[in-house]
Parts: sequence; C-alpha cells; structure tokens
Amino acid sequence: EDHRAREVSAEMLARFDLILTMTADHCEILRAAFPAFAPRIHRLCEIVELDKNVADPIGGTSGDYERTAVLLEDWLERGLPRLMELAAPSHGSFSFPDHS
Repeated sequence: EDHRAREVSAEMLARFDLILTMTADHCEILRAAFPAFAPRIHRLCEIVELDKNVADPIGGTSGDYERTAVLLEDWLERGLPRLMELAAPSHGSFSFPDHS
C-alpha cells in the first residue's frame, strides 16, 4: 500500500551494489540509460539460470499475486549462491545496508 513507482536516477542506482529486474526489457532499458551501472544490473531469472520474465501481477487476482510471490521466493532461495557470486568483490563491492 505504501509502494509507489518512482523514476530511476543515477543517484538511486549508486546506492545499490546489485540491481535485479523482473523483465528483459527493464534490464536493457536500465543498462542503456545508465551504462556506468550496467555490470550491477541483472535479470532476476539469471540467478536460477533461466530466461524467463516475471509477469507483473498488477490488476490481477489474489491468486496471481500469490503465484508471483511463490515464484520469487523459490528463485531467491535457489539463486542465493548466484546472488552471492554476483555480489562478490570481483563484480564490484557489495555490502549489506546498515539499517540500525
């Protein structure tokens, strides 16, 4: 309910060591618009070695949202080793944000 779409800026991307997109289009648009950050930008499906966009459930049923949540949770769990690899120092510095 508190989520709002925002326009992406270089300042926003600079805050993150790893940027994951749900679609190929979003990935390519970000890489083209912000080439300095291209090495940090990846499709979420890459972490589980797939070539599949994640459908946006907006406007769908509660079942659509549930299926998307289950898919994302599965990919993140299975893809954790790849996430750590992408976030490794050889791919750029990575640090978890301090929320204290």
